[in-house]
Amino acid sequence: MLNAIKVAFEDLTEAIKSKKPMRKRMKRNVSSWCKGMVADALKQVSTRVGCTVVSVNCAYTSQLDSRFATLTGSRNGDKFTGHDGVVMHSDTNAADNVLARMSDVEITRYMKHSDVKVILLERTQKFRDSIVMETEAKTGKDKPQTLEPKSSPYE
Repeated sequence: MLNAIKVAFEDLTEAIKSKKPMRKRMKRNVSSWCKGMVADALKQVSTRVGCTVVSVNCAYTSQLDSRFATLTGSRNGDKFTGHDGVVMHSDTNAADNVLARMSDVEITRYMKHSDVKVILLERTQKFRDSIVMETEAKTGKDKPQTLEPKSSPYE
C-alpha cells in the first residue's frame, strides 16, 4: 500500500455565537458563507484520490506559535510575531497548528474551547519555565555576582 495521505481541516460548521446582536448586513454575510461546502468538497475529493480527511478542533489554532505550540506570540492581521521576534504569515502559522492538532492526543475534536485553553496555558507555562531555567543556567545566576571590575592579569 502507498503512503496514506491525511488532510486536516478545522471544523467550522458550528453556529457563531455572540453576545452582541448582529446587524442585517452581518447576518446576510454569515448566512451566505459556505463553510459546510468546503468540508463536503474535501470529502468528495478525498474519496476520488484515496486520502483520509480528518477534522480537528479549531480552538486557538490561529493564536498559537506553531514552532513551540504555545500561546507566546501575538497575531496582528496577516502577521504573527513570536515571543522571540520572528515574524510569520498568520495563515501559514495557523495551517501548521492545524496539522499538529491532528496528532495531538490531549485535544480532541469536540472539546470545549475553555478546556483547550487550560491545556494550552499549561503548556505555555511549562515552556516559559524552561526558558527561565535555560537563561539562569547560561548566566550563572546561582553564583554570587559582584559589581567590582575583574582585575587584569597584567597588573
